[in-house]
Amino acid sequence: MAIRATVTSRPVLSGTTSPFAILSFGTIAFVVAAVLALRSLASEIGKATRSRGGRSAGSAVELTISIAGYILILILTLDLLGVSVQHLLLGGAIVGVVLGIALQQTLANVFAGVVLLMAHPFSIGECIRIRSGALGGELVGLVAKVTLTYVVLELDDGPLNVPNAGVLAAAVGRAPDPSRE
Repeated sequence: MAIRATVTSRPVLSGTTSPFAILSFGTIAFVVAAVLALRSLASEIGKATRSRGGRSAGSAVELTISIAGYILILILTLDLLGVSVQHLLLGGAIVGVVLGIALQQTLANVFAGVVLLMAHPFSIGECIRIRSGALGGELVGLVAKVTLTYVVLELDDGPLNVPNAGVLAAAVGRAPDPSRE
């Protein structure tokens, strides 16, 4: 609301320009600037995530930031144009709560994956030990892959996908080097 008031309160330059024309120009300028800023932000964060977590993780993070940003730009643009967004926001909040409940485990794994990718507690190719009662005790294996939802460990009996939420909640450390024992 404050942005709309600022845009429409500008003095008319030639006396023939309507406040609606200034509002439209300001709205178009806002949309263009916001889209350019969003693309740049999503691209940079995607690059940073790709360097730590691989191509698929970077693409997923970039897509998520882009979707959230475009929704925010849409809501702000509608508000600048004077369209009431109260019902839209209420509907979005209800849908968000329902989706949050339905996707609770998946979202927990995704957020844990982002934390693991940023904190970088272990590297691909490193032999680690994970201690957790929820995961059935102790797991020792070689980290083959870290995605947004799973850490893939190479165990003696084959690969194992361990959910990121379980890894984040567990005690994780380097496995003892068998050559020193």
